[in-house]
Amino acid sequence: MSVCVCVQVFHRYFNYFWLGLPKFLFPRAGAALASLLVMPDTADLLSKRDLSPYLRIAIDLMLSNGQSETDIKVGLHASLILQVGYTCTALRLVMFVIATTYCMM
Repeated sequence: MSVCVCVQVFHRYFNYFWLGLPKFLFPRAGAALASLLVMPDTADLLSKRDLSPYLRIAIDLMLSNGQSETDIKVGLHASLILQVGYTCTALRLVMFVIATTYCMM
């Protein structure tokens, strides 16, 4: 499975894992997660010069709190989901304000 496919599969079932459902209920997602966990570890990510400051700070914070590699990789995925959700919500709010402003004129 390619990295993109693994991310898509894992993302599809992420909320179930986040809620605490066991991985054996979602074997395809478990396989995707296993594949994603062999991706670069935190040391490799932190050694990259082009790593975003947001990810660098997040990884450093998680490491300083004693979280494992698995915790960090799943946590970074959760951060991405929250950030994308926030961005989409903010965009919808801006579009709503613009639409109602022009409709009121």
